[in-house]
Amino acid sequence: MVLYIWKYTRTGDTGTFTRIALIDNACSIIWVRRYQTAGEFEVYVPATRELLNIVRQNELFITRENDLKNAMKIQKVELNTDPDEGDFLTIYGKSAACIIGQRIVRRLQNVSGTVQECVYKMILDECIDPLPRKDLNLWRKMDVLTLQRTVLPTSTDFTMQYYGQNLLKVIEDMCAVGDFGYKVEFTGEGFVFSLYVGVDRTVSQLENQRVIFSEEFENLGECNYTYDNSGFCNAVMSTGQNSNGTKVSVYWFNRDEVLNCKGLCYYESTIDGSEVTQSGDSGQMTPTEYSEKLKQLCKIHLSKAKTQDDLNAEIFPTNTGEYDLGDRVSIVNRYGVTGAATVMEITEIEDETGHRTIPTLGKWSVQ
Repeated sequence: MVLYIWKYTRTGDTGTFTRIALIDNACSIIWVRRYQTAGEFEVYVPATRELLNIVRQNELFITRENDLKNAMKIQKVELNTDPDEGDFLTIYGKSAACIIGQRIVRRLQNVSGTVQECVYKMILDECIDPLPRKDLNLWRKMDVLTLQRTVLPTSTDFTMQYYGQNLLKVIEDMCAVGDFGYKVEFTGEGFVFSLYVGVDRTVSQLENQRVIFSEEFENLGECNYTYDNSGFCNAVMSTGQNSNGTKVSVYWFNRDEVLNCKGLCYYESTIDGSEVTQSGDSGQMTPTEYSEKLKQLCKIHLSKAKTQDDLNAEIFPTNTGEYDLGDRVSIVNRYGVTGAATVMEITEIEDETGHRTIPTLGKWSVQ
């Protein structure tokens, strides 16, 4: 596999990406892409003085031949010398999404609307077009990043308050709530941020090519089924504090879900809502607006406090192409238990034994 190294150089108010080197003699390459978090890579290559001098620079990116979009950023280099085995460089880094992690939520942000619109607002306000704060935005503005809005098949209402958090962590948390993934793709001249969802390839649908992991197809190894309701609740109270220092509590449950869950079947929980304040970027929130923020904390908590009905499996290396990140696939064990899972991660490894692809599945559910 051929790898290309790109250098970003900035002069005054403009910057350019230039391809400055290639690697065609790597001993091993590990390339990890992820659906809702940043990917990573590792390249193990014979050391040369020239290559060492190249990779010891800032703002370096690396791409694979015929795969410009999925760029990675070089963050760490190790040189190991051995009189017997030879000298080698190990190059590490994260996917281009890590550039979003170079920003924090610099100002108090109260976001409300669909989850995807909240994601777009945070990217615009804190990264692409920072709101004025004297001349600080001249440094914070990331002009190599553009936003591509996409229409997602579903939308979830969302309201939350942020201040001081790492921007990438905020985006990843919101993607988890909205159940969609994100991309930061390289064009050769900059990066494009977008949201997306995968394709349903489970046995329960007829529109798309099905992807099934089972012993019959020799792509399924050890398989474990777990039923666990120890962390379950269907009602929650979030307690915060208003601007006067008085405690404010919001009690919330989904009426449709608890319709037949009275008495012994009703489970309550409580969470700390002190991280949400009544102040906002446009002034004080009204009591109703503040309660809505506390309610959102309740919803997030309940979304995680579900009965765990999981089917976890070891997936053998497969040829890629039939599925991609975010796709829903099916797993069938020897007892006939059928589950569905989302492809959360794809690891590609190339070394002296050849090329192999290993998917990591998550968001399991039993069908």
